[in-house]
Amino acid sequence: HRSSMQEELEAERAEIERRHAEQINKLKEDMSAEEASVKKKLEESSRLMIQEFKQQLQAHEERERQEFSARQQQQLSLLDAQHQQRMSELRRQQEQLEAEMQSKVSASQQQGEASSAAFQEELSSDRESARAAALKKAEAEAAAGGEG
Repeated sequence: HRSSMQEELEAERAEIERRHAEQINKLKEDMSAEEASVKKKLEESSRLMIQEFKQQLQAHEERERQEFSARQQQQLSLLDAQHQQRMSELRRQQEQLEAEMQSKVSASQQQGEASSAAFQEELSSDRESARAAALKKAEAEAAAGGEG
């Protein structure tokens, strides 16, 4: 009788150990599955964070590029405007110089014409005087010759 009770206890103990081992294995499987799930979630989360960071970096680089390009365009526009202003100033100065030169040439020509006219007038006045003097001389000679 005693041995059958001992057998029952042994059997019960073996059953408890078996169930306990099953529970431990189930817990291990559950923990492995949970660990794999967490690991997968972490990897996905990391991948998403890295992707988002890359996108932010690209957006930042694009903004930098656009701002740089805009600044460069602004500087080029400014330089171009300064160049255009300088060119029109030079053209204005050139036109002014040309006008002054034309005016001087014109004045010089007028002066030349005026002095030429004065010279011509002087010449003809000298001729007139010479003619008048010759005429007077001739008249005087004729009068003297007529008396003598």
